[in-house]
Amino acid sequence: MVSKKIVLGVFFLNSLVNLNAEDYSAPIIQPGLPGNPSKILDAEEATNISNTSYIKADVKFLQGMIIHHEQAVIMSNMADERTNNKMILDLAKRIDVSQEDEINFMESWLKQRNEYKNNIKSNHHMHLNMVGMATPKQLNNLKNSSSTDFDRLFLQLMITHHDGALEMVEELKKYPGNAYDPVLNE
Repeated sequence: MVSKKIVLGVFFLNSLVNLNAEDYSAPIIQPGLPGNPSKILDAEEATNISNTSYIKADVKFLQGMIIHHEQAVIMSNMADERTNNKMILDLAKRIDVSQEDEINFMESWLKQRNEYKNNIKSNHHMHLNMVGMATPKQLNNLKNSSSTDFDRLFLQLMITHHDGALEMVEELKKYPGNAYDPVLNE
């Protein structure tokens, strides 16, 4: 009886040793964004993701996007004193909270890579060439408006501002290797 157990044990161990690892390797699955399918990665793709990197365009994009977000916060902070429209006030609050969170994320990402420049919180008029940014005159007009005039101008500027941010994202996508860091790509 003992010899039968030994023979079965040796047979079992031999079977395990002779298994081809490639036949039993688990797939590497990268989850898709909400609403999008997951993707099965090959070994090279998985290695590339694990060797997380970024390019100068990523850094420049984030530095510019921080300034872009800061201007959205400036505009949204004007709402409390200039309108009593609940929808505008709610929108302004959501913009303020979301943009501040994203600013903190972007600053943290840059700091972790020693790419943060403290001059980011500089005069916004220096960045008028950035798509979607309101001019000093437009900001002044918004500051000096109230009620429905404020609501209308606020929405016009925010729509232009948001469209500009989307254009900045599309521009970044043109650079090979951009947003390669999975954290940044979220």
